[in-house]
Amino acid sequence: MNHPFSFPGAWWRTWTGLTYKISQASWNPENLGQSTVQILRDPGWLLKWIGSLLVVIGVFMMFYLQPYRKQTEGEPITPSAVTPEKRTREAPVVSTSAL
Repeated sequence: MNHPFSFPGAWWRTWTGLTYKISQASWNPENLGQSTVQILRDPGWLLKWIGSLLVVIGVFMMFYLQPYRKQTEGEPITPSAVTPEKRTREAPVVSTSAL
């Protein structure tokens, strides 16, 4: 029933998105001589696949590579055997002369 083909059929044109893919989209069971043909041209398919791959890699990195990320503020992710002394914050100085 459905044997899609590409025009022109050169292999390198398929990767660049410069082809038309033609396939049968539907058919009428009451009239077997009638069918609907779909013609598809998608020049940006490679960009969409690359973007999807980057999203998948980002989600993988977010959940599975979290312990290996460099932390910039706060406590270290993996504390070492020797812990530095914690600094205490001093209370802010409030001037009473303005009151």
